[in-house]
Amino acid sequence: MRQRLELEGREGLYRELLAVDPASADRIHSNDTQRLLRGLEIFQATGIPWSEHLRRQAQAPDRPLFTRMLQLGLSCERGLLLDRIQARSRQMMAEAFRQEVELLLARGYGWELPAMQAIGYRHMGACIQGQSDLDTATRALIQETGQYAKRQMTWFRRQSAVQWFDSSQPNQVIAAVAAFLQANR
Repeated sequence: MRQRLELEGREGLYRELLAVDPASADRIHSNDTQRLLRGLEIFQATGIPWSEHLRRQAQAPDRPLFTRMLQLGLSCERGLLLDRIQARSRQMMAEAFRQEVELLLARGYGWELPAMQAIGYRHMGACIQGQSDLDTATRALIQETGQYAKRQMTWFRRQSAVQWFDSSQPNQVIAAVAAFLQANR
């Protein structure tokens, strides 16, 4: 599939997904290469669209239902979160992260792997390959991590079952957990 992606491009593969699995194509952005390939791989391997697999999983009678589950979300002021992201990103890039990435490469893990394209790994990869200096890569890492955190918060805020607490109030979180455990003995 990756070879086809290189030869045919995303647009051709997206049209193919649209033809074999319109429901998945509707939920997958044409630029989301990983999910685009996954949708086509599932269809090729099984002859069944990914969306149909998901529908069957949702309706499976033996699917475990988590009826007693506590979902907690921790939030903090946006400026504090961005400061923490910046500090953590700078620390990661300044410490032994380069050695970690070089070790993975030495063990045969290539840049084409999705994990090596993750935030942080691709930034350090740009340094190792001489495409970027450490300061530029670190700034890009900070910016992308902040954007990712914003997308995560948007997604989690839509989850109605999540009870939100400020991260500076651990006693409230402990009390919520204790109350949940007491009620679900």
